[in-house]
Amino acid sequence: MKVFISYRRSDSEYITGRIYDRLEAHYGVHNIFMDVETIPLGVNFKDFLSKEVQQCDILLAVIGDTWLSALDKKGQLRLKNPSDFVRIEIEAALQRGIPVIPLFVRRMSQLSTDDIPDTLYELALSNGIEIRAGRDFHKDMDFLIHSLESEYGAKRTGENQPAGSLIKQSPALHFSTQENSNIIRIKQPFEIEMVKIPASDFLMGSASHFNDEAWPREYPQHKVELLDFFI
Repeated sequence: MKVFISYRRSDSEYITGRIYDRLEAHYGVHNIFMDVETIPLGVNFKDFLSKEVQQCDILLAVIGDTWLSALDKKGQLRLKNPSDFVRIEIEAALQRGIPVIPLFVRRMSQLSTDDIPDTLYELALSNGIEIRAGRDFHKDMDFLIHSLESEYGAKRTGENQPAGSLIKQSPALHFSTQENSNIIRIKQPFEIEMVKIPASDFLMGSASHFNDEAWPREYPQHKVELLDFFI
């Protein structure tokens, strides 16, 4: 499953980066799309953005408290402009019929159909969730990921993959997998045994009440997800 994240930098750049990091860690870098920055010269950017969205199965629309009121260089509402990148992305997803899920951030609440163009009418009717930036961030992201998996069949990268499938094989090397599928051996031109460490969560950072000598950047303690890897 591929996910497209639509957002406004002026509205929600920081928290969208955190959302991207969580989803990338869970589903893999090749399955999460954000920041279409390399539009080729001479290419119709509306067609280009639409094609990028068409490669995805779900669009997440990150909507903050200035998403509706963002202005362009002429002082006009961006959302009222048919050439607005965010509007193009969401319109393409709605026209294709893929799920469009609003992620409300920075205390933003449900959209009103009176505030958006008619082409985005369905967005205002779409059920979304709030992603909070504080201590509840990972709780909210856990709920989002669980919903994507239970409602749309999205699976964690590496799930049910045998050992060796996550390693690019070189013609000069020979891989063999043991029966338990958690150990691989590289036999040529040398022999190395590698053990698969399953995807899991761990805590990163320091809790201030346990470690008085920790660096400030180590706070707060937070949960991080790792994909399958070999050592």
